[in-house]
Amino acid sequence: MIPKHWAWFLLSGLSLWAAKPEVAWMDFASALKRAHSDSLFVFVDVYAASCVPCREMESTTFRDSAVVAMLNQKFYSTRLDAMSDVLINCNNWPQATNKCIMNTWQIQGVPSFALLGPSGNLLVKITDYQSPEQMRVLLQSFLESRKILLELDKKPKGDNESP
Repeated sequence: MIPKHWAWFLLSGLSLWAAKPEVAWMDFASALKRAHSDSLFVFVDVYAASCVPCREMESTTFRDSAVVAMLNQKFYSTRLDAMSDVLINCNNWPQATNKCIMNTWQIQGVPSFALLGPSGNLLVKITDYQSPEQMRVLLQSFLESRKILLELDKKPKGDNESP
């Protein structure tokens, strides 16, 4: 039999190792496909391996239970490496990830976030570290502006936005 003080110690230690909530990150193509079929937004976390604020957000902002719940329930979430040259569907054109991020979306730094409409078009971009509180407000504002953002997503894009 385990002494009472050992049982308490073991149980309290388990809570320290309890898994923190995680964002259900999807690959980019799957997120676009599901967003199109379900009429939801795609939340894109644009990061770089060398980005210290990106790593900090991974361990804080993207582990916050409210942020995780919103991203997992109301968006299709994906991550793109700003340095990658893998081909993706960028505003409905095949393009290298880094070219899409820098040239088409005109995102010049990390951490950055992009909101894509169900059609795959860029609607909003933000470049800056977001605390858990800031990210909750940002995501809630996207949800509250859903109707307006969906209308923007339906408008045809000009020729200057293709690669």
